[in-house]
Amino acid sequence: MKSISILLPLLLLTQTVSYGQHEIFQNDEKGLISNTLETHFEGWMTGDTTLLGKVLHANYQIKNVKDDKVLAFDRTTYLRSFEPGPRKENSALRIIEIDVTGNVASAKCEIETTKRLYTDYVNLMKIEEKWFIVDKTATSKLKTRDGFYINWNIDRTQKEIKPSLPISIEEAQTINCYYVKFDDQNRVTSVKYFLSGKPSNHGSFGAFELNRVYQDKIIQVRFKNTEGQSVANASGTGLIKYHLNESGHWMSKEYFDLNSKMIDADGVAQVVVTRNNKNELTSWTRYNLKKETIPYFNGIKKTNYVFDEQGQIAFTQNLDANGNLKNGPQGVAEVAYSFDENGTLLSREFRDENHQPIMHPTAKFSRVEYREFNKYGIPKRFYSMDEKGYPIRYGVLEYNRNMSIKKKTYYNKQGEIAESEEGFAYTIYIYNDQGKLIKEKLLNLAGKEI
Repeated sequence: MKSISILLPLLLLTQTVSYGQHEIFQNDEKGLISNTLETHFEGWMTGDTTLLGKVLHANYQIKNVKDDKVLAFDRTTYLRSFEPGPRKENSALRIIEIDVTGNVASAKCEIETTKRLYTDYVNLMKIEEKWFIVDKTATSKLKTRDGFYINWNIDRTQKEIKPSLPISIEEAQTINCYYVKFDDQNRVTSVKYFLSGKPSNHGSFGAFELNRVYQDKIIQVRFKNTEGQSVANASGTGLIKYHLNESGHWMSKEYFDLNSKMIDADGVAQVVVTRNNKNELTSWTRYNLKKETIPYFNGIKKTNYVFDEQGQIAFTQNLDANGNLKNGPQGVAEVAYSFDENGTLLSREFRDENHQPIMHPTAKFSRVEYREFNKYGIPKRFYSMDEKGYPIRYGVLEYNRNMSIKKKTYYNKQGEIAESEEGFAYTIYIYNDQGKLIKEKLLNLAGKEI
């Protein structure tokens, strides 16, 4: 028994030493392999075939897939594809994993450039104490912008979908946001809405998920709930069909139910637009199933658009047959807007056909401005003004932790909490446990609901 007790520690010590030596060997070899991969990367980024040639074995092959066919190129053909040039800007190599067994190894690498993300699976062999790349399978795709955003689309020209205000995964556990996914052509394929980090069926499009399928002359949009089931959204729409022009921009869209029957979604069955030579919207007209024109809240039947350099709406206008500004039924000929680069509304002003500010008969103001924005583009205050630019009232906005609006408090121009013409001084916003707004409580100064 004593001899066994002596031998056991010696055996364990031998195993420990052996394991430690193996680890040292592994680390040393991985360092050498990393040097080989980094040399390949520098040659690739600069088109330096001398650098590339140092690490590619004579029998090197690269393979990729195109149109479901495997394409293979030998070392000579591969090297001929490079031309010397300045190092690509904003490029980086990430060695994801290296696995070594004796004199063979494999590695997974990612090469990121400004526009593309390349993924390489590399096989290496150690020959005469030097590691060579013997073959590689590779793929690449345009860098996408998959991730969480506060705004899932800010492009009001309707040329493409542009999310804005990206947030981290950690922030997305608290802040209401959208997860936007792109294809390899950087087109949005899906949008999902999250309420305080949890899937919610109450996104701005009336469902949890919006899916876009791109075809030759049409884009189809469908919706899903949090269970992954195809559903109609809050307006009863199960399918939207966008009909495209020759340059791939939509010119009309139609609304259908889940059975592909055309419907009036909130009173509208079809929207028809016109575009300028930049493919920006120039007009927008709505029709119902009877082909009748459906006016907007201000009574205007056809909205005309003017955009700023950022692709944000500068004006919406009511024009006559000669293209001149014309007052609509409520006296409004145009609305002037101001947005920031993230699509956040900064101000809005109603004007008549002479471009003069006017009081809107139902909104009870001429101009409204939003101020004191946080990092998520959420304002703390808004100011209402008359047609002469004098303040009528202002409001202080309070938010829940997830940035949904919680309360509005209204003040007069003297800075005192005051009731509006309708008799309320506060608005309280009530949501259900899924985050759907179910009620706006209007309270007077005494706190009594009106």
